[in-house]
Amino acid sequence: METNHNAEKLRKSLTILGIIGAPFFMALVLGYLAYFGDNTVFAFLENETVALCTFVIGVIGAAAEMITAIYLSFRFRGVAVPQE
Repeated sequence: METNHNAEKLRKSLTILGIIGAPFFMALVLGYLAYFGDNTVFAFLENETVALCTFVIGVIGAAAEMITAIYLSFRFRGVAVPQE
């Protein structure tokens, strides 16, 4: 019973992490398109400095989100698979 509770808790954590991480991936893509591809989606990204800052924030946030997601996935695997 305790294992199911821990698995459900980790599943909720991964869901929340995905919701929080989505804007960072959007910043990564939109910053990349504006700075490297000259395809600005929003008017404020026409400034190269703003586009580069958006891209850097996206890279840092996406990297942190991926590291945390991998860590939680390993914890989830340890909880979900019974140890013999």
